[in-house]
Amino acid sequence: MKKKYGWESEYRRKKFLERHNSKNDKSQYNINRIDNELEIPKTIAIMLDLDGTSDFINDETAKKFINQLNTLRIKFGATEATICISTHYSDPNKMIEVIDILSRNLNKQTKIGINFFYGGKYEYDKKESIPEDYSFNRDKVKTFYSYYVSAFGKDNKWFAIIDDNIPQDTYIQFQNSHPMLVCRPSQRNEKSISKKNFMSISTTTKGFDGVIEVLDLYINSIKNLSALKIMETQQNMITHLSSTDLIDKIRNRDYAFLERYFREGFADESDYNDTLLWLTFTNNNVNPSKDELIHLKGIFSLISQYFEKINKSENVGKVLQLQRKLEKNNTCEKTILSLKLCELF
Repeated sequence: MKKKYGWESEYRRKKFLERHNSKNDKSQYNINRIDNELEIPKTIAIMLDLDGTSDFINDETAKKFINQLNTLRIKFGATEATICISTHYSDPNKMIEVIDILSRNLNKQTKIGINFFYGGKYEYDKKESIPEDYSFNRDKVKTFYSYYVSAFGKDNKWFAIIDDNIPQDTYIQFQNSHPMLVCRPSQRNEKSISKKNFMSISTTTKGFDGVIEVLDLYINSIKNLSALKIMETQQNMITHLSSTDLIDKIRNRDYAFLERYFREGFADESDYNDTLLWLTFTNNNVNPSKDELIHLKGIFSLISQYFEKINKSENVGKVLQLQRKLEKNNTCEKTILSLKLCELF
């Protein structure tokens, strides 16, 4: 016969279950704690150049900048915003003054990350320079992207490249894959800002005031868009075409696109001349459909207006001549089709 407090007693069974449940609770607590520690924060990241970009920064403009980043962070559903200074200087000395100003105006959701110079990295919190390969950060966009957007353990929701010397078309490589902005302050003339679009905005306003101006324009442009709609807008937007791409559009008779391209102001002077030239050479004997002719008339009207504006009456005449030719081709096509139908019946 077993003792009162043996294994089969109610008392021992109750104590065993209490210990067992306690261990399970602790294990579950540890699992939850680890999961929380391993959770990847959603971020936005901003690459900021020095000369021509961060000139004239002060506490007032730094506060405005941080507030703008906070607006963007919320818009894209991120929990953190990270600022990275990137320069082609061979040491971090010049960036420290800019980071000092930014750091004393940060909020809880915004931080200074690892910064890059030519040949190394700089960690502001540790006041430490880390030497890298001699050509490190030669391509500033590539370095920034690899550390802040595509790196393992990053969940980046949006990023910006802010640099007065960055090529205007830098955005193209990200247009179909990631929401982002190219910001170019301190441009020298109006021509250099004429090709702005949803993803790339330039201004002649100098230094950090230009950064604030461009971010305001961008924030206003996405104000009524969801993060998903912003990505869709990127993917579907029309941008300035290279000469080769423009010719391909003409050869492929993508007249609806071309009409929109000219109507929305993406064409430059060479586009008007090239379009007249290539429509004459490649589409002179084409029989346009009814819908194609509607778009062609729109294109001819816009091209004529441009040539009239710059007093090129000779080209206006060429446009009119080509339009009449294509209209005649369309009429002939209709006549031939009518005759064939008559033969059938």
